[in-house]
Amino acid sequence: MAMTGQRNGTLLRARQFAALNNASSLFGATLDPAITLEHVTTLLIEVTGADGAAVLLYPEDGSQALIVARRSGELPPYEGELPPILLLSETAYSDAQPFAVTDVRVTPHATPIRARMLRNAFVALIELPIMIGGDLLGEMVAYFRETPHFSDEEVEFLRIYTNLAALTINHARLHGRTDAALQSRLDQLSALSQINQELTATLDLSRLFTLVLDRALAATRSRAGLLLLRPERASDPIQIVAQRGVDNRRTAEIMQRPAIFRALSDNQPVVIGGAASELCVPISREGDILGVIDLQSGGPNSEGEVYGEDAVLFVQQLANLALIALDNARLFRRIEESRDSLQAILNAMHEGVLLLDRYGTILIGNPRLETLFGFRADLIANRSLPMLLNEPQQRYSKALGFTAEALHALLAQISAEEQPALENEHTYAIDQPQPRFIERTLAPTFGPDAVVNGLLMVFSDVSRAQAEAQAREDLSRMIVHDLRSPLTAISASMKLINEIRPEDHTLQIIMDKTMDASQRALRKVLNLVDSLLDIAKIESGSMVLDRSPLHLGPLARGVQEELQPIATDLEIHMEAFVSESVPAALIDVSKIERVLLNLVDNALKFTPEDGHVQIRAGLWDGAPGMLLVEVADDGPGIPDDYKKRIFNQFQQVDGSYGRRRGTGLGLTFCKLTVEAHGGHIWIEDNPGGGSIFCFTLPSAEDAHPEHAPE
Repeated sequence: MAMTGQRNGTLLRARQFAALNNASSLFGATLDPAITLEHVTTLLIEVTGADGAAVLLYPEDGSQALIVARRSGELPPYEGELPPILLLSETAYSDAQPFAVTDVRVTPHATPIRARMLRNAFVALIELPIMIGGDLLGEMVAYFRETPHFSDEEVEFLRIYTNLAALTINHARLHGRTDAALQSRLDQLSALSQINQELTATLDLSRLFTLVLDRALAATRSRAGLLLLRPERASDPIQIVAQRGVDNRRTAEIMQRPAIFRALSDNQPVVIGGAASELCVPISREGDILGVIDLQSGGPNSEGEVYGEDAVLFVQQLANLALIALDNARLFRRIEESRDSLQAILNAMHEGVLLLDRYGTILIGNPRLETLFGFRADLIANRSLPMLLNEPQQRYSKALGFTAEALHALLAQISAEEQPALENEHTYAIDQPQPRFIERTLAPTFGPDAVVNGLLMVFSDVSRAQAEAQAREDLSRMIVHDLRSPLTAISASMKLINEIRPEDHTLQIIMDKTMDASQRALRKVLNLVDSLLDIAKIESGSMVLDRSPLHLGPLARGVQEELQPIATDLEIHMEAFVSESVPAALIDVSKIERVLLNLVDNALKFTPEDGHVQIRAGLWDGAPGMLLVEVADDGPGIPDDYKKRIFNQFQQVDGSYGRRRGTGLGLTFCKLTVEAHGGHIWIEDNPGGGSIFCFTLPSAEDAHPEHAPE
């Protein structure tokens, strides 16, 4: 008998060990709460020989009412709420020991459940408390229709099994919570991604505000909400831009609500719990609060719920997306407004405008292009101008005054971020859609980093100005040709009168003065006529210079003697400083003499009484083989914006009048004549006040063979 009992005990332990091993395998194979509970009840029936089993758990929300989490086999019915565990003593709870009721008919503790058990032919049960670290999670219950007999070893085995099941259930719960949290986070990220697409797809601010609030309400299951934002100007107050389920109230009243006031003050999310919870999340950029998203929930027992960390995090991320979308929408609106303003300006311009990027793509054009050239700007927008210039009919090339090669070279400099060398103005003729003259001006455009990023072309119709200039030139030439003959005759007659008048005539002194004044006036008129003729010849390319070497000292002194009577009358000191060591100049003497006469005469006009006019000459440091001639005065000076323009025909400084009015041709003659000699002319400020007219001439010593005298 002893051997039989020992053998039975060994078989029991082997069976229990196999059952625990099977339980460990099944429990370790999954963390799914539902499958885990199914394994727990199935194995409990198997190891106890019960007719049915159930797992009763307390809900994770802290409720004290047990719920049936899983049932297997045959069970007595559970009607209504399950009663608390009355059969287990506090000691049993604390020790986590199984508690068996082998016969409900005679066990006093079974009184509350006796009738229900017997009514369904169940006579016994065993309760196994599920505890983790002293916390009661619930219990497992096995039910029997026949009275079981549990040995101490079997009770110990059930305790071990219960502990294993408790760990498995707890791990499954933790996994379930983690999985639920992860799924919730994934759902939030997916929702945020979808919301981001929706937000970036609209540029309508009103729709954007409503969309943000609606998505916040839906994601947090809130019943009402507000979106408050500050307008673009920081000085403007915050306004309600969207609302749902909120009574219309003044913004000032809403701003005094505790949650909104604290969120705006602290720049932190604020959650207020209670029957009606509230979540207020600030919308801020680098510490600057732009507004808030305020949400209201009806509480746990209504449609809403208390706001947790997930809700706060979600609304914060939504606020960040809303800020980005808001900035994009406002930026786009400003760009649109700037574009519309620019387009209005372009549409009103009398000039044609083309704006290219660094690769030659046409970005902007205005309607004036159609009037000037016959093609519409909107039809060539976003097209490559170099490709248009390559078209066989050369329509665009002729209209814009560019060859494809020239534009390619220009764009190559721009695409390399180099400052291109551009002509200030270029005038050319076109014959389509009608004959006219076009003046083209080019200017580089720059990006925010001051790097060249494009090219601006401006086209002006200067046909009328060209026609007027041509008519003026033709009239001038006609008048000059018609004046020269009578003026020459008058000059000859005056010389004849001077030769035949008696030496001892009583009016000799008066006649001498009159003749001198008349001769000077006549020479001035003849000088003007000759200047007009020479200007026309130089511009037409028919001017021939009669060059010869000449020292500039005698020439300067001759000009001084010629104009000294005028200087004396005006009480101006005039001097000539030309050293004998200065090399001779290779010049057309008569024309350079007239250049000096014009410059000195011009200086005398604007020099005040007791002022000074000086003629100076010497070697020029700017280039080898060149001489520098200067005519300096201490008059009012020349404004900077006139220093180049004053050499144009008929150009004079506005509001500046000398003692005598000029024609505006003398300086034009000087410029063209000096340049015909290979020199340059310009104006500098006199350190003592006034101006210095400077021009350069070639030296005879370093003359090129083609300029050498015969």
